[in-house]
Amino acid sequence: MFVDISYSWGDRETPIEIPANKNNWDYMLELAIREMKEECRTHCGEGMASIIPTEDGIELHYMDGSVCQYELVENIKELDTENTRE
Repeated sequence: MFVDISYSWGDRETPIEIPANKNNWDYMLELAIREMKEECRTHCGEGMASIIPTEDGIELHYMDGSVCQYELVENIKELDTENTRE
């Protein structure tokens, strides 16, 4: 299982494989919280960031209004298929 991370401005991270001993959702949330902590450190006092669970994953809403989407995928081939449909 992998976490696919994409951004509202069009960028996408290399999928992150979830360690076998980790719960998929918990690990995905850990990644989002880590990113949110960094956002708060670098942009302290500039607004509010939030983590929102969705049906398909997690959204991290940055203080500038942009969004980072975290989704679980079974394998990287799923991402290749999604990208060819866009």
